[in-house]
Amino acid sequence: MVRDALSAAGFAAAAQQDDGRAAQWFLRLEQAVPDSPLLPEAHLHAGIHLQRAGRDEESAAVLDRLLAAADGTPSPWSGEACWWRGQAERRRAGAKAALPFFERGLAAKPAKELADRLQLARADALFDAGDFDAARSSAAAGPRGASGTRRCSRPCCRRSSATAAGRRSTSTRATTRWTIRAIAPTPPRCAC
Repeated sequence: MVRDALSAAGFAAAAQQDDGRAAQWFLRLEQAVPDSPLLPEAHLHAGIHLQRAGRDEESAAVLDRLLAAADGTPSPWSGEACWWRGQAERRRAGAKAALPFFERGLAAKPAKELADRLQLARADALFDAGDFDAARSSAAAGPRGASGTRRCSRPCCRRSSATAAGRRSTSTRATTRWTIRAIAPTPPRCAC
């Protein structure tokens, strides 16, 4: 009963875009019901909302607790936690420091959408760290279109004109995406 009320209050605050309060509600769940089965999800949401509130250090600590509780075993939350933890580490300490989190998230064998985000974040971090060959390989393993072919820069593949020109484009999920042209010398043809 208490766990449901605290979780609902966290989601209500998140719906109102009050990230600080949402994180507080999710963290209260740990204090009120330390053995709750909702605790991993609460840690994930608290970490996300702390990051959105600009509190990366606190977010990192909460997400580290979640990843430590998983203790190397894949959980439904570990891949997503690794993506968010990598984003926090990247802002805090740079691209090289974020790489282990993206790689750990990929090792958890997440769903396709999350695997694509992790792969792109890894490619971007490798590029910023100066490892261009590894960035190219990582980007080649990144998102693919519905037909299974790599997305290109043509308008039919829904890329912006900035991306088509080979420049960075930031998505709504704060993942910097690279076109194949920005990393590889010649983009493959799409199946449009």
